Amino acid sequence: MFKKLFFLLLKGTILLMILLLSGCCIFPDQSKMEKNIPCIGLVMIPSSLDNHDGSKVKPFAAASVILFGSEGDIISTGTNQEGMWVAYNLKSPYYLLEAEKEGVIIKKVFPFQLLGESSVNVGEANAYSSCQVMVYEIANQYYENALYFREVPDLVIPENLIKAVEKVYREDRNPFDDPFIVSMVEDLVLHQF
Repeated sequence: MFKKLFFLLLKGTILLMILLLSGCCIFPDQSKMEKNIPCIGLVMIPSSLDNHDGSKVKPFAAASVILFGSEGDIISTGTNQEGMWVAYNLKSPYYLLEAEKEGVIIKKVFPFQLLGESSVNVGEANAYSSCQVMVYEIANQYYENALYFREVPDLVIPENLIKAVEKVYREDRNPFDDPFIVSMVEDLVLHQF
């Protein structure tokens, strides 16, 4: 009789554990649901000198945007008429943003972490952030692991490089392909690293 009771108790315990474990699989993991929080940002480009409203920047409207995650994920989106973009399902702690329109590219590296917000605003990609990414890319071409994604947002860029990149953007050209800009960044890297 004791053996029969013990067997039924054991069988009931196993059945209860199976039900509990399967119940955990039915309900979604809350930490994974948080990844669906929208990440928003802005892409701005220096305006041409004949801009009538006097502003120094304008939205990089209708550009395609690709986010390259530090852990290998890639997310595609685009900018609206105000230069704003929205992306979901971000999984990496850092991202390289690349916004492109008609051969002109603006880049930015930004951290992504959730602190219980309803959305995460990663700020503006602009000429300054493009300069930071150029330094990152060229430094890593010359020296293996010279810089990591997490270090890019803290790079301080010389004013002459920023002004040169802004000028190239005002001419609707891509500073990442401009030989003068590339040589300026190479000189900076060779003297700083």
